[in-house]
Amino acid sequence: MKVVGLTAIAMVAAFAGCTCCSPKGESLLGEKLEKADYDPKVWYFDAEGNLTANSDQAIWTKCDCWENFELDLEYNLDPAANSGILLYCVDTVNWIPNAVEVQLLDDAAEKWAKDPAYMKNGSLYGHLAPIAAPQKPARQWNRAVLTAQGKFISLAINGVVVLDKADLSKMTDAKKNPDGTAIPPWLSRPWADLPTKGRIGLQGKHAGATVRFRNVKVRKL
Repeated sequence: MKVVGLTAIAMVAAFAGCTCCSPKGESLLGEKLEKADYDPKVWYFDAEGNLTANSDQAIWTKCDCWENFELDLEYNLDPAANSGILLYCVDTVNWIPNAVEVQLLDDAAEKWAKDPAYMKNGSLYGHLAPIAAPQKPARQWNRAVLTAQGKFISLAINGVVVLDKADLSKMTDAKKNPDGTAIPPWLSRPWADLPTKGRIGLQGKHAGATVRFRNVKVRKL
């Protein structure tokens, strides 16, 4: 009889008990948000069944063990909307320096016209600009497919690659990016130091403009 170590048994048990580790695509937050950690006074489904929020609070997965995954969703921004997809979060109270944010922004809005490229739609917010800008105008639906594999983040919007294996391990400074650009001071933790496992979140109604999500699916890689 083969004896399995306690550590191995614990790992198997932990995997078996985790409902978010399926390699099959499934709803990230649950059809009724049963997989989500959120304020029901803020996040809700609108009359068309889209997930939206009435203030600037994030909605998070209950599970904090998300690593090596593909996230597939559609998003719709009102004019001047500013939102984001949040990855690897280890502190949902003080999430801004403790999560990786992929920016969702109405780039065409005059309000954001002077923002640097690393704050535009599809960027790794405050760190790395997108390599393309295929998003549709405000109030139209866009599809984002994000792949997180360890320190590497890739993103396609409407079928066009905008982040191609962006390497978080190169982001070792809290003040300067590898290309010499200044990191916003509120992003005070080097992303190279972040764990590559944590919660996934979506940012709510930031900057006074509404964002909507639908078909938010995820699969383990």
